[in-house]
Amino acid sequence: MGSGTLNFGGSSLESYLENRSYSGWAEYYNVKEEDETTTFHIAVGSVVNPKIHLGLDISGVSQEASCPRYDPSYYLSPAKVEMQLRNYFAAVSYFPFEKGLFLKAGGGTSELTQTTTVFFEQKDKFSGFGYMIGIGYDLRIVKRLHIGIHADYSEQTYHSSDAPDDTDFSNIYLALYFY
Repeated sequence: MGSGTLNFGGSSLESYLENRSYSGWAEYYNVKEEDETTTFHIAVGSVVNPKIHLGLDISGVSQEASCPRYDPSYYLSPAKVEMQLRNYFAAVSYFPFEKGLFLKAGGGTSELTQTTTVFFEQKDKFSGFGYMIGIGYDLRIVKRLHIGIHADYSEQTYHSSDAPDDTDFSNIYLALYFY
């Protein structure tokens, strides 16, 4: 479980939508950014030695902006934009003291999905690359069961001119480990 923040070219989702080529749409519909974001993080890997752990980190965040229109048709078809980011990163964790504090770094592919709904749904997917850095603390509970707190930051760039120039995602979460 955790909490995350997704930014588009250094701005919020609301600012990103207002600066898009369809900014008239955003102004007409009075875009309001939702406060809540949904995040997830899954990692699998292997212990190379007490100081080095290698693995695959899959993380994601979803954020939504609603557009409360001031006309009767809003109730028939509310307008909204949902952005979903997924990272698929190879990662290495380094434990300088063999337990407890660790540093993490990784990189790989990213996918951004934009779903716009105004009377009908339109989905756009953008592929790109990204990197991640992080820090955390791992505490053994019993034999092979550990609990950890992580703080990760990732940045992504995309190939399409329709995509944002870049996105960044910061995430703080609690994790359970078996190793």
